Amino acid sequence: MPPSMTGKLDGGEPCVFVAGAAEASSITIEACSPDDRADLQRMADHALGVGFLEATRIAAQSGLVAKTGSKAVGLLVIESAGDVMSLPVIVVDAAYRRRGVGQLLGLAALSRHPDQEWISAAWISGAEIPADRLLRRIGFAPSHRVRDYWLEDSLRRGFTCPLCGHPCRCDAMIYRRHPDASGSR
Repeated sequence: MPPSMTGKLDGGEPCVFVAGAAEASSITIEACSPDDRADLQRMADHALGVGFLEATRIAAQSGLVAKTGSKAVGLLVIESAGDVMSLPVIVVDAAYRRRGVGQLLGLAALSRHPDQEWISAAWISGAEIPADRLLRRIGFAPSHRVRDYWLEDSLRRGFTCPLCGHPCRCDAMIYRRHPDASGSR
């Protein structure tokens, strides 16, 4: 795994940057702002299905955005679930995938709450879990599978899954990260 170095987010918050990740030097991580909503909504609709993540939900939650210049190329949403922190959304623009952007976002989120336990639900697509590699690289481990994980939510909110349509019948793999997990820091 590539070495890492500590830096600062815009606003002075600490962040971990992965040295050697392609284009990492041109990516900045910052808090989501209203100016980012159109780019973030486009990315979320494409990757997660139209209506899965509304702009108002992005604004209401703690989110981080990865940017190259002024263009948003990645989104991560952080939620608190009692004593556990959750990463319910990690999306990277298709043109920037496999370049370390998701890893930068994940490590920045983890650095905000280093002593917390974390969970994340990852879509299962056929026999693959697209987010598996990313989640493992930042210290998460698979815990258990949940059948029809997004079914109730897709019926209530009306989103269309990009993998199976409406309603969403996709399973999820639940990942956990304990405070002593080191990821690739």
